[in-house]
Amino acid sequence: MACEYCHTKGGGACIQKDDMQEVYVLLHQADMRIIASPIYSREQ
Repeated sequence: MACEYCHTKGGGACIQKDDMQEVYVLLHQADMRIIASPIYSREQ
C-alpha cells in the first residue's frame, strides 16, 4: 500500500496486519534465504 508508516512512525514495523505477519516469522526462523530472479537473454 506504500503508506510509509514503517519508515515514518512505525520504527520499521509495518502497520498493515496481513498474511505477511506469518511469513515474517518463517523468514526469521529460516537458516538461509535464497532470492532468485529470471534472467532473459536476447538471441541475435
